[in-house]
Amino acid sequence: MTAEDKYIKFYFKGEEITSHIRIYNPSAKKTLLSLHGLGSNASESFDGFAHYAPSDYRIVAPDWIGNGKTSKPLDKGATYDIKYCASWLNKLVIKAKQQGILEEKSSVYGISMAALGIAELYPRFEDSVDKIIFQNPAGLDKKINAWFTFLLRSRIL
Repeated sequence: MTAEDKYIKFYFKGEEITSHIRIYNPSAKKTLLSLHGLGSNASESFDGFAHYAPSDYRIVAPDWIGNGKTSKPLDKGATYDIKYCASWLNKLVIKAKQQGILEEKSSVYGISMAALGIAELYPRFEDSVDKIIFQNPAGLDKKINAWFTFLLRSRIL
């Protein structure tokens, strides 16, 4: 599977951040924004996974702030809690759309803590999301509406 690396620079919390994005199958039509859990990186989480992805999907996999090849700010405000990471993800998604890395509408796949980031941002981007896939979503039931939690637990979704 073909993969390429891109880097996006933007200011976050007063500091210039370089965000690394690994793109698998870059010429495919549909996009799956794939978010690894904290403490991992895009290559570790998705190099193997990308071989099994449908050929009509390109996988856009950023390294979370503080992980992989993305900047690791060490200022006093860098707590890497879900609000901090979701705020960074919000800026990354906007910049990635502006640079044509992400389309206006994509599916989203989140592993572990990434699911919390997706749930945190979903109200801002719900018109931009085609499908959401969660794998082992840490703390998800505390972050989203009870009806959605019920749907997930009942396997209706």
